[in-house]
Amino acid sequence: MRLPRPGKFELVAAVFLAVTAVAAVRSAHGWTGADFRIYGISGETMLSGAWLHAYANPIVQAGPLELGLDGTLYRLSRWPVAQALVSDLLIALLFVVAVRVFVGRKALPLAVACAGAVALGIVTNPYTLGHFAEPIAAVLWLFAARDAQRGRVLRAGVLVGISAGFEPFGILGIAVLALAPDLRAAVRGAAVAAGVLALQFAPFALGGHFDMLQYQWHVTGGPLRFVIPGRRFGWPLRVLQAAITLAIAGLLIGRRVRWVGAAVFIVPAAAAIVRLSIDPMGTYYYWDTPLVIELVGLAAALANLDAIRAWLGPRFGDVAADGLAGS
Repeated sequence: MRLPRPGKFELVAAVFLAVTAVAAVRSAHGWTGADFRIYGISGETMLSGAWLHAYANPIVQAGPLELGLDGTLYRLSRWPVAQALVSDLLIALLFVVAVRVFVGRKALPLAVACAGAVALGIVTNPYTLGHFAEPIAAVLWLFAARDAQRGRVLRAGVLVGISAGFEPFGILGIAVLALAPDLRAAVRGAAVAAGVLALQFAPFALGGHFDMLQYQWHVTGGPLRFVIPGRRFGWPLRVLQAAITLAIAGLLIGRRVRWVGAAVFIVPAAAAIVRLSIDPMGTYYYWDTPLVIELVGLAAALANLDAIRAWLGPRFGDVAADGLAGS
């Protein structure tokens, strides 16, 4: 039996990290990350004795974990190259870990996924824009989906709750709990996720200067831009957006595909895509969440072509399976 050459996976990962580092150095010279500054300053407040005032500015829509991360990294702002390197390499390493978990030590799938991450700017967007939540939530949702499908709903709920601690939209990861073996288990996991989210925000909401829910956005994207362009909206519309997302991605899609192995990619991707399809903002970097999920899913598909062909054969005939074999 021919043994695979050791170290290919690590070599691809090292090249990816090197390319990320080069991109980070380049982006450091043209940084315009307004949100990084906003979250960084609020994060520094949260990490200080005045932490109860971290949410005094309504524009701060990040969770405590995002503020803590941004606040820590913001202390490197005197050295922008170092700040960019740490920020981008953090996300790049997390991406490699996600591929490793779902793909194993297979170099080609990792190479394809990493090439996509670099080309799409996924590894540089967090530094240039100050939003780490999008890629981090994607990875946490993937891990939560795998746990939910295996019946580990409590751990899945904790992961979803942690993702919401980076930005509130992370709670939409509750959709992956639809992959649980039964609805009671899914509800238990959802309750855990909600509890973890509440615990993170409770100190600021109950004892601090908490104006987060007072913020007003403007309709600039999605279907609503054709109906009420420029109209101001607040959190009630965000709650409606969340309800629609969970109904479609969780109940409609998740429960139907819960026995399919690829459901661990399908459902979190569906949650992210449905959310963004009806998002009143349509901000481009929001799409980093589904892109990360899809790239990891693509890597997993490339690593399991034989299993895919075996699944296609009895369902769509030998022509489809043979076509995939020849691709």
